[in-house]
Amino acid sequence: MKVFMITWIALCFLVVVGLFIAYATDNFPGVPAPQSRSESPDKSGQVGLETEEECSPCEENLKRLKEVIEQAERKRQARKSLAQ
Repeated sequence: MKVFMITWIALCFLVVVGLFIAYATDNFPGVPAPQSRSESPDKSGQVGLETEEECSPCEENLKRLKEVIEQAERKRQARKSLAQ
């Protein structure tokens, strides 16, 4: 029984130490690592900013959404002006 308790305590200690190291390095198992931005300067001399060619899919979707909203607003205003 004594050997079991020592083994169990050692295992728990190693798990806690492993989780602490993972937390400190921000590298948990099973979780994808965050993507970092490039730190190289672009044409304008600013560091870390993305150019239009390097837009993320979210930014592209946001641009399309804004265009669709603007088109819908123009159509609504055109219908409103025709009705008057």
